[in-house]
Amino acid sequence: MILKTKIEHYLNSDEGYGCLRQPISNGVKMRNMRIVAEKRLFWFLKDNIKLDLSNPSVLDMYIQQVITYGRAEDIKGLFKRVNLLQFKSAFTRLSHFLPFEIKKFWEDAIGDN
Repeated sequence: MILKTKIEHYLNSDEGYGCLRQPISNGVKMRNMRIVAEKRLFWFLKDNIKLDLSNPSVLDMYIQQVITYGRAEDIKGLFKRVNLLQFKSAFTRLSHFLPFEIKKFWEDAIGDN
């Protein structure tokens, strides 16, 4: 419950959704965003592999791993890289793969239930 409160506070703060409140370009492909996969979250990938978050399937995998296995700082980093529309879109595509508790938590957090 404390983590949920902290996440809700962060998401509602200017720091949390600051990057998410930027205008979203409709239909324009996300710019090339490559990040190094953190071994703690992506143990099944080769070391130092880069994830291209402009690819929707890679973005889905990234979001799934972060919201399922990530720490608070990982989730904070997620929302610095991905805007709310992209997150909701990916969440819709992958929600049936998530554990029930994770799915319910994020549906409540983003108001998408």
